[in-house]
Amino acid sequence: MGRVAPVMPKAESKAGKIFQSGGEMGALMRSFDWSKTPLGSVEKWPQSLRTIVSVLLNSRYPMFIWWGTELVAFYNDAYRPILGSSKHPHFLGKSAQEMWAEIWDTLGPLTEIVMKTGEPTWSEDFPLFMNRYGYLEETYFTFSYSPVRDETGGVGGVFCACTETTERVIGERRLQTLRDLVAKTLEAKTVEEACQKATATLSLNNYDLPFALLYRVDTDQQAHLISTTTNITPETIASIQHQDIWQLTEVTRTKTPTLVSNLTQELGELLRGAWPDATDSALVMPIAQAGQQQLASILVLGINPRRAFDDEYRGFFDLVASHIGTAIANADAYEAERRRAEALAELDRAKTVFFSNVSHELRTPLTLMLGPLSDVLEHSENLLPDDQEQLKVAYRNSQRLLKLVNTLLDFSRIEAGRIEAVYQATNLALFTSDLAGIFRAAIERAGLRLIVDCPPMPSPAYVDREMWEKIVLNLLSNAFKFTFEGEIVVILRSDTRQITLQVRDTGTGIRAEELPRLFERFHRIKGARGRSFEGTGIGLALVQELVHLHGGTIEVSSIVDQGTCFTVSIPTGYAHLPSERVQTATTLKAAPINEEMLRWLPETVQSATSIDSELSLPKRSSIHTGRILLADDNADLREYTKRLLGQYYEIETVADGEAALLSIRYSKPDLVITDVMMPKLDGFELLRQLRSDSQTKDLPIIMLSARAGEESRIEGLNAGADDYLIKPFSARELLARVEVTLKLSRLRQQTEQVLKESEERLQLALRGAKQGAWDWDIKMQVLNWDDRTLEIFGLPPNFPITYEWHLNALHPEDRQMVADAANKALSECIEFQAEYRTFHPDGTMRWVLARGSGYYDAMGEPCRMAGTASDITERKQAEIRMQEKTREVQQLNAHLSKSTAELAQRNQELDRFAYVVSHDLKAPLRAITNLSTWIEEDLSGQIPENTEHQLQLLRQRVHRMESLIDGLLVYSRAGRLEVAEQMTNVAQLVNDIIDSLMPPATFTITTQLDLPPIVTKQLLLSQVFSNLLSNAIKHHDRNDGRIDIIGVDKGVTYEFSIYDDGPGIAPKDHERIFEIFQTLKSRDVTESTGIGLSIVKKIIETESGSIHVESELGKGTTFRFTWPVSKKS
Repeated sequence: MGRVAPVMPKAESKAGKIFQSGGEMGALMRSFDWSKTPLGSVEKWPQSLRTIVSVLLNSRYPMFIWWGTELVAFYNDAYRPILGSSKHPHFLGKSAQEMWAEIWDTLGPLTEIVMKTGEPTWSEDFPLFMNRYGYLEETYFTFSYSPVRDETGGVGGVFCACTETTERVIGERRLQTLRDLVAKTLEAKTVEEACQKATATLSLNNYDLPFALLYRVDTDQQAHLISTTTNITPETIASIQHQDIWQLTEVTRTKTPTLVSNLTQELGELLRGAWPDATDSALVMPIAQAGQQQLASILVLGINPRRAFDDEYRGFFDLVASHIGTAIANADAYEAERRRAEALAELDRAKTVFFSNVSHELRTPLTLMLGPLSDVLEHSENLLPDDQEQLKVAYRNSQRLLKLVNTLLDFSRIEAGRIEAVYQATNLALFTSDLAGIFRAAIERAGLRLIVDCPPMPSPAYVDREMWEKIVLNLLSNAFKFTFEGEIVVILRSDTRQITLQVRDTGTGIRAEELPRLFERFHRIKGARGRSFEGTGIGLALVQELVHLHGGTIEVSSIVDQGTCFTVSIPTGYAHLPSERVQTATTLKAAPINEEMLRWLPETVQSATSIDSELSLPKRSSIHTGRILLADDNADLREYTKRLLGQYYEIETVADGEAALLSIRYSKPDLVITDVMMPKLDGFELLRQLRSDSQTKDLPIIMLSARAGEESRIEGLNAGADDYLIKPFSARELLARVEVTLKLSRLRQQTEQVLKESEERLQLALRGAKQGAWDWDIKMQVLNWDDRTLEIFGLPPNFPITYEWHLNALHPEDRQMVADAANKALSECIEFQAEYRTFHPDGTMRWVLARGSGYYDAMGEPCRMAGTASDITERKQAEIRMQEKTREVQQLNAHLSKSTAELAQRNQELDRFAYVVSHDLKAPLRAITNLSTWIEEDLSGQIPENTEHQLQLLRQRVHRMESLIDGLLVYSRAGRLEVAEQMTNVAQLVNDIIDSLMPPATFTITTQLDLPPIVTKQLLLSQVFSNLLSNAIKHHDRNDGRIDIIGVDKGVTYEFSIYDDGPGIAPKDHERIFEIFQTLKSRDVTESTGIGLSIVKKIIETESGSIHVESELGKGTTFRFTWPVSKKS
């Protein structure tokens, strides 16, 4: 600051009048020695200059005057903050060109226009790069240069009233970036896509964000660059990755933001945005996973070299990081939800296929077992009575096996939700009495009493007769099984509201702690005393499911050693039942389960039959919830799919892609389901044409294909399909995929509409978003607002505002906060800033951002405060929506955790069930084998040759049945059993397996397994080698075969090859041999279950390895597989 010259008394008097009430600048001008300026002493000033200076000093609006040809500068108190710390008061009375040297190339021409022509100028939100605080600063101003006439009529100087709009312009630019960031990342379906869209959006604002880099943090806490803004070159990336510029290791450890400076020293001029200046600093910000402490990403944001990195700038970075974090969390949740849905659908499909295959594979040998037994019994005249009885026992055990298989199939249908009920008007009293009466002989033969109390009912009951039959028979057989003395009572009652069935016994009873778990699947009470220990533990669970299908309930009460009572209650009438399922049908015949009960008694021989009821998918409401177009060239598939989906949707079918395209252009459906392979126009071309048309680019599309494998699925999804379904698919899977796709499409449409409406509202708000100015006279408690401020508060122009009105307009919860902020600003001489809510006269609430500075009198007491007001309602609403979105993601994470637990529970249930089934299926097989052996021994030399052949055939098929059951048990448990790792010598392991297989002495087996011992799951590796070597020996077509076993160390894996010079395998069968139950030869030619290679493949893939076959007919076979190595010795 220059030295203030002495003031002459006369000038003092003149100056006192000119600079009267001029505030700080008036006082400064009074003490200033104007005689040393080109204007001379004050008394020599023209009257025009004195007048305009007086106007200047007495205005509260930012103003300045440049006077004379030298453009001597005058300015008032309101303009003083615009000069910053480097220009005030040094440039008072100095040349404007000297004052604004850094921007005179812009201001000079405008000033020259005014001085030469006398014409005013107008500039709105004009960018100026000022040096006010020691660096070039990005600023924006709205101003007008006006001529000031002197006494000659010429232009004596330039008068300017100006407003700095920097904060509004930059704020709108940043708000646009945040809004674009939300909109463009909203539909990202993967984390990588979300990151790419985020950085692409940030590239559009390289003023506030000169550059951005986004790193993904893996589970090992290592950061990997995943995406950058478009101005980051490969050269820059190479320089950054060469050294830890961003201190990523430290940020990952501390999880706190870090400011990195002096970038130009490290990277030179590589990092720059929209400015010619290189960016010298950046903020490194950790982004945590939603609801977790672990980091998800790290965001590096360059800082504008022409703006101060203040709290507002930092708040903008925080919002950018928050939006990107939310986008990553949403994409992560979407991917997890999609994977979960696919896993559940795949689990359901695999389970259904598994049970179907099991029932088919088990029924085939059972049929072959029952056939020979039936033939022998038909020609048993020459057999002794005891032998006939033993054959009948074998026959009944085979029938029992068939009954167990059918029970297994019933269970799989319940699990798949494919029970279809037919509710008929039934005389339930008579029907129930008949069912109970079937068991009377068996119950009385056991020394028990059967009491049936089923009086006639006033009206028919609507039940599914087959289901009611299973309910009654299961409860009666259960009562008989655990009752040794006393009675079994069946009671049926009805009133106007419900029908009640009670089955009561005087049996062993059930412990109280077991009652809550009685209806759980596979649950069996340990230590319970009963006539038989047979069963799978699903009988009561099945009863409960069937009762629920009738809209009823089942309860149980029991006292140990006194008895048990089951009570079934169902509503009367049919109003509670699906209307389409209430119909008339033929009465079903009850299954003779009493014959099974008779076999629980000593010396009781009865024959058993089984019921094989075919169930289909349940039909629900026929109300259409959308229109679907199906394109497939297979007429049978079109008819099937139309019949399946037609129960829920309106279906249109076409035979090729061209017809589909014409139909869509005529009437747009809600969903398209298309096959991939079709004549004229295939599915991929149809998809491309739909996606390239603006009218159909958002149309949801599901593709169907017989091409299996992950590659085909990825190809379909990358082509733009919403989902990709592989044939054959289950009906439940198709219905689930269609429902989910339609729901996601509707949700996307609703979201786009909301965003469009928000966009329109925001554009309207931004077009009118001008800051308002306000002035508060603290001592007089008087408020002065301009029209824009009045508009922000919902008031008309020229409204007589009062201090009391303003206080009342504030939200009650914000009044004290605003008062505290104002008091703090005035007492500490800092800027006032507050965000608060206010109510318009019509009752609506708006958010306002107010900023201002305090002014003080000669005693240092605050006398007034002036500033600006902005409507920030849209920004606040966006923040609220973002918080709601975050809560939704947290809820979704909780839901995913629950689903994971459910999947684990299902695996445990399946494991228990597999054990129970294998035990109950193998018990009668052993009985059949023993009985056939005893018959041959008793009748040695007396059995006809044909009968002896049939018995031998029977034992062979029993053996095959046992192998099949063992294989199924191993297959079901593969990949789910915990196997400990141990040090394994592979060469020794293989030699031990060869010895145990006992190959023919004429076989040549060589090994090249010079490998170091490894730590691995030895049991699993042994199963793999055992199956592959057993197959090579068993399926060889010569006695002098050769087998070579080779192992190669590949670093993290061992690669093994097992070669044989046997008959070979046709290329068309290379994939099929790994499918369960698949054999290349008839089972009567080669004893095989068709499970071994599927077990091998499942074990290897579960351990992250791979297997394939190389073979041609007549050229031998090589199986190659890789095995991971945890640790070498």
